[in-house]
Amino acid sequence: MIDNATKASDTPITAAPDTPTAPSKVPAGSPPTVGEPETVANPAVKSEQKPAAPAPQKI
Repeated sequence: MIDNATKASDTPITAAPDTPTAPSKVPAGSPPTVGEPETVANPAVKSEQKPAAPAPQKI
């Protein structure tokens, strides 16, 4: 049981560094890569980011 608890704690820690990596890729020019992780985290936000991503890129 202790092993399971430790593994569960490791999972959120790995996801934390992934969040900052997603926004970093946005300016890099990887909307498809950022859209995938966003869909898993916030499917509703993905729809809003889709139209917002092409807007700044056009500028």
